[in-house]
Amino acid sequence: MSIDVVSYSKMMGEDEEGTLRLLDTHRAYIDNSIRTYSGRIANTAGDSVLAEFTSPLDAVRCGVDIQDNVLNLNSKLPANRHMQLRVGIHVDDIIIQPSGDMIGEGVNIAARLQSAAEPGGVTVSGEIVTQTRAKLPDVSFVPMANAGFKNILRAVEPFRVVKEAGAPGRTAVGVPVQKTAANPQSSLLRWPVLLVAAFCLVVVIAVGGYFFLRESPAVVAERTAWTQLREAGTIAEIEAFLAKYPKGANASAARARLASLRDERAERLAREQARREEAERLAREKALAEAEAAERRQREEEARAAEAARQAEAARQASERRRREEMERAESRRQVDAQRRERRIEATRKLEFKPIPCSQSKLVATVGLSCSATPIYEGYDGKGRFRRWAAGAHSSLLATYIVVVEGVDPVSVLDPVTKQDEETWLAEISNVTRFNATRWSEVEASAAGFVAHFSTFDGGNCAAFAKPGPVRNQGLSWVIRGYVCAYNGQPLSAERIRSILEAQKVN
Repeated sequence: MSIDVVSYSKMMGEDEEGTLRLLDTHRAYIDNSIRTYSGRIANTAGDSVLAEFTSPLDAVRCGVDIQDNVLNLNSKLPANRHMQLRVGIHVDDIIIQPSGDMIGEGVNIAARLQSAAEPGGVTVSGEIVTQTRAKLPDVSFVPMANAGFKNILRAVEPFRVVKEAGAPGRTAVGVPVQKTAANPQSSLLRWPVLLVAAFCLVVVIAVGGYFFLRESPAVVAERTAWTQLREAGTIAEIEAFLAKYPKGANASAARARLASLRDERAERLAREQARREEAERLAREKALAEAEAAERRQREEEARAAEAARQAEAARQASERRRREEMERAESRRQVDAQRRERRIEATRKLEFKPIPCSQSKLVATVGLSCSATPIYEGYDGKGRFRRWAAGAHSSLLATYIVVVEGVDPVSVLDPVTKQDEETWLAEISNVTRFNATRWSEVEASAAGFVAHFSTFDGGNCAAFAKPGPVRNQGLSWVIRGYVCAYNGQPLSAERIRSILEAQKVN
């Protein structure tokens, strides 16, 4: 149901405070009727109310009851204090928002029906009529002309709610029933009055005809001409009339009319001239504004282009500066790493391996390997105290050499294994041992560590490997490095390399 106050804005303009008090009084009746018929007020905006009902029958009864209450309230107020409502009712699906407000096409149709209602009336849709006609014997529904509702795509058939003649109060909702009682004396007085009026008319006609017959043809012609010119005559026509009848009975009236027409023409010409001048002024101002706007846009575009160029140059310089800084940092890191590796390799070369039984080695060495170890030393491979263990075996078919570096104390941490370090370490281990490694491949990462392939001058087909141990304090607790070589045409498959690498462990 959509409810709206008729001419609310006009009433507010005439008496704002009084209209608000009157609206509060009417809203009390409206809200009470909606609650009585199990309705819910969903939306309110100023003088408008949007309500929801569980039954179309209750909605129609509520709309009629609201208009009856408003009519009864208006009968107790002065005419200038009357407030009228329009009510529109429709049944349809709606959308209820989290706030409780209702939206949707059904709400829009109810609002259009409300706008189509007469002041004090109720308008419903065909859907309402279909569902309530048989259940409301005291109400009838009169079809209304339907010119289509704005922004409503489907056809809506509006009906005006009308109370039956036997229903109390009204026949059409919002239109009071007026009955006029018969007056028997009016019939008795009617004929004498008519006779007197007819007699007077005959007398007037006779006297008028007498004087008309006495007028000269010139007077009659002047009066006839002026009658034709009095309302629609032009300046030229009235000037011609005065030239023909300068002293006629209607000359003064013609002169007054002529002066008025000339004044109107002068005012019209002045207004037209003022409009032309105003249009020319506006055109000049518009052209000036457009020129200023174009100049301003050009300046803004130039400023934006200059700013973009400045930012681009700043970005280029910043990028170049970052590139140089990165190159300097990379070079510095490269030099530091090279120095660190050189110091580490140099220190490692000075270590003295001594033979030991393999059972005393930290390496899980297979049968046939000879083992050795170095004393504890400091910081050659990371931070802390370390020991090196080695195991190796050489034959005409296979050569294997393995070295493990292990932290001695729980706080000893080895440097993490990296590809760059392993390129140096693996070559160093192989060359220190055999002094004949050649044709090195790139170091490749595998699931178990790093692997690089090389050959030897004496016909060995070899693979060097590095296997990192468990992580400890952002470093490693141990690292295994070594190589394996096959001779006399023996194959060295990737599976063999992988199995050898995975087999290396630390006790």
